[in-house]
Amino acid sequence: MTHQGSKYRQDIQGLRAVAVGAIVIFHAFPAALPGGFVGVDIFFVISGFLITGIIYRDIERGSFSLAEFYRKRVRRIFPALFVMLAITLGVGYLLLSPEAYGELGRNTLSSVFFLSNVDFWQTSGYFDRAAEFRPLLHTWSLAVEEQFYIVFPIFVLVVMRLARNMLVGLLVLVFVISLALSEWALSEIRIGIGAYFLTPFRVYELLLGSIAAIAPTLGIFNRPAVRNVSVAMGLIMILVAVALFSPQVRFPGVNALLPTVGAALILYAGRAGDSLPARLLTPAPLLFIGAISYSLYLWHWPVYAYLRILSQPGHPEPFTIIIATALVIVLAAFSYRFVEQPIANRDTAKTPFLTLGGVGMCASALIAGIIWQSGGVPSRFTPDTLQMFAAAKDISPERQRCHRGPRRDMPYETTCVLGAPNIAPNTVIWADSHGVELAYALAEFVAPSKRAVRQITGSACPPVVDLDLPSRPSCQAANEQIIQALSGDDTVNRVILMMNAEGYMNDEGIAFEDLHSSLNKAVAHLRMAGKEIVLIAQLPNARMDAPSIAGLTAYKGGNPSEIGVPRSEIDKLAADWNAALQAMAGQDGIDFVDLTPQLCGPAICPIVSNGDVMYFNGAHISMTAARRIAPALVDGS
Repeated sequence: MTHQGSKYRQDIQGLRAVAVGAIVIFHAFPAALPGGFVGVDIFFVISGFLITGIIYRDIERGSFSLAEFYRKRVRRIFPALFVMLAITLGVGYLLLSPEAYGELGRNTLSSVFFLSNVDFWQTSGYFDRAAEFRPLLHTWSLAVEEQFYIVFPIFVLVVMRLARNMLVGLLVLVFVISLALSEWALSEIRIGIGAYFLTPFRVYELLLGSIAAIAPTLGIFNRPAVRNVSVAMGLIMILVAVALFSPQVRFPGVNALLPTVGAALILYAGRAGDSLPARLLTPAPLLFIGAISYSLYLWHWPVYAYLRILSQPGHPEPFTIIIATALVIVLAAFSYRFVEQPIANRDTAKTPFLTLGGVGMCASALIAGIIWQSGGVPSRFTPDTLQMFAAAKDISPERQRCHRGPRRDMPYETTCVLGAPNIAPNTVIWADSHGVELAYALAEFVAPSKRAVRQITGSACPPVVDLDLPSRPSCQAANEQIIQALSGDDTVNRVILMMNAEGYMNDEGIAFEDLHSSLNKAVAHLRMAGKEIVLIAQLPNARMDAPSIAGLTAYKGGNPSEIGVPRSEIDKLAADWNAALQAMAGQDGIDFVDLTPQLCGPAICPIVSNGDVMYFNGAHISMTAARRIAPALVDGS
């Protein structure tokens, strides 16, 4: 490879700074930079570019060695990563509940072996711990890169020895295949969020960097004027993505090409270092941030995660986030100066990096494994406190079997009938995840009278028709099948409908009018089929990790019964939606039930009531709470 002068390296540092800066700002103030998450994708392109350049250049010189390549990877990646993991585990010992600390142990274990992207794919779902409370969530991208590094050097080495002239063509072919897989996976229910986390659906972003690294050797678009335009276009594409994208955008897939092609254009054409567009990437502050970008990426997320955990039941104030960001930069600078740089200067021929890396992985895995298998070291807490923490598992015993998750569809005929055995259910609870525990509790209550309840629930899939939900692309089709089958089921005469409308409007960006209209269509369809309808008001959301806060508060001698969301705030947020439901209930055969008074007091909606934790996470009532309110849904109540 050519074009590796100091000015060119500065361009790369500047692009790194843009990438990590976008990520940090997005995680600190999401509304300020809604598309900042594409910084990860830019990093993928940079990684593909640099790694391909190293491999290609060394093979051309006849000096490439797989062992030396991996020694340098260990030298570059492991030291700062292991320091961050160790300190994150240490802080977690002091701040996390047993369940959260056990999860952190498992996440550490998967991070050590660069499988955290698979770990988070397997454990990420609508009911799991909120992303902002997972201190190691960001390691998924490191796993993608390391998995790529394991396979890619062998691929390039084999191709260059057997069919050197086909290298670029094969890179383009794999790029197209990966892009097509990514686009397909976004609509595949069995893959779900794996489209975001898993390497096969991200490879095309790394390969864009690879193609940009090899293109100059082919003499493609080498004229300075073309390169200047390319840098300018690349910067514009990245800025557009950062400014206009949001977490609701269908991503990655084709949409990820906007920032990644932009990054590839800059990397390819950045040799025009004296052009105005290129100079925008080389001021001293950007070069500093670019230099510490790896450590900055490693440290920013654990600091923000622990800040959010400490700020519960509220949210960090903007000034506090700014202070935390300053701390992140300081930690990153120290990590770069005292961890990255000293080890980066060590000779790989004199230091057994592979052996040291293996020992470090085994030691870290042993500690993390003990934490995970112990259940998060519960001996740190008293029995009463542990009982509070245990509410995180106070869920429907039939949730796994009966609830439709993001990677699992359930046609009407396979949905669960709960309650008295061998009884055709006359009542159906059709809901999103907010109805799971309530369905089981209602079935328990009516079972002694020889009655049963059918549970139809789906994660982030409300009981509506003709509504496209980007986060659950299979929901609309599933609901069409359900409403047709439900309408034709003569054994059912009563349908209870409920959803977390607040979440769809505030988090998913669904318009009130669209959500209300689609619910109204479902109600009208069911009424035409002769079904009685019960509309459940918006249930109060805790908006905090209730079991953890209750347990930690009790452990510190506080009273968790005094913690909750102000009743006035709950009522205000739900007012418009509940009013719309009440208006619909003015029709014959439609009832409206508001369960809020049974979950809330006059001042707050507490996370603990009469000694019981009322939520198993930030948005879902516990089984205990569901049993309290289920009698209100019995016929004639």
